[in-house]
Amino acid sequence: MQQAAARELLTRRRARADILGYAKAIDIPGAPVSEDADEELFLPVETGLALHHVLLLRKLEEISRKPYGRLMVFMPPGSAKSTYASVLFPPFILAQDPTLTVIAASHTVELAERFGRRVRNLIAEHGNVLGFGLAADSQAAGRWDTSSGGEYFAAGVRGPITGRRADLALIDDPVKSREEADSETIRERVKDWWRNDLYTRLKPGGRVVVLEFVPNPDRVSPPFPAMFSLTMLAETPGGDAYTLDELRRFLEEAGFTNVTAHPLPTPETVVIARR
Repeated sequence: MQQAAARELLTRRRARADILGYAKAIDIPGAPVSEDADEELFLPVETGLALHHVLLLRKLEEISRKPYGRLMVFMPPGSAKSTYASVLFPPFILAQDPTLTVIAASHTVELAERFGRRVRNLIAEHGNVLGFGLAADSQAAGRWDTSSGGEYFAAGVRGPITGRRADLALIDDPVKSREEADSETIRERVKDWWRNDLYTRLKPGGRVVVLEFVPNPDRVSPPFPAMFSLTMLAETPGGDAYTLDELRRFLEEAGFTNVTAHPLPTPETVVIARR
């Protein structure tokens, strides 16, 4: 019994000190058990950490320990970027300091709250590993507090965040469609929201993480971005995905520099930009 207790204590210490130890110590939430948008239960991911997951987690851990950290991630659908960055990462950074505040934004508040529900449930299930829990009255998916005074707030891009402050800002899928991305009016509105709303909400030393995906220049490979482009085209006017050159232009227009691409052994590519 003493050996089991010692192993459990060592697992908890590793999980709080190292993001890979943390990812291995918990049940990573995958697909919901039903198609209900408000589903509270999720099946655990059964596959192990792939090389691109390890790279993404290490980059996330790097900015968690770096004041004013900035990270942009561009990976295809199906590469689990949202699972690891929008769901696993907030509990890890809160484990370092559960008094921190997080603002998580997506193109709709419904999507942001879906991520918030998974984050909240993960903390509720693995609070003993993380070293903190949820406040007793934290029931809402998009707004809840930690037992130590930290806060998580989900919002739609261009939605209200007045009165909020953030140690970490997570922006996952900020643009809904190619039509929106091609609209100068909407681009300017998103830029204004970033500059005048979200950016001003960052506390001194606050971190920012943005997630998207990227196809090859031929726009028909790898398969996941191509399939996503077809889905967007079928469901939204002008749906598409964006190449590295297009993303580089978008990023530079938004004031980011040092845009670099990191090909992986798989079809995925990680794109990182800093500001």
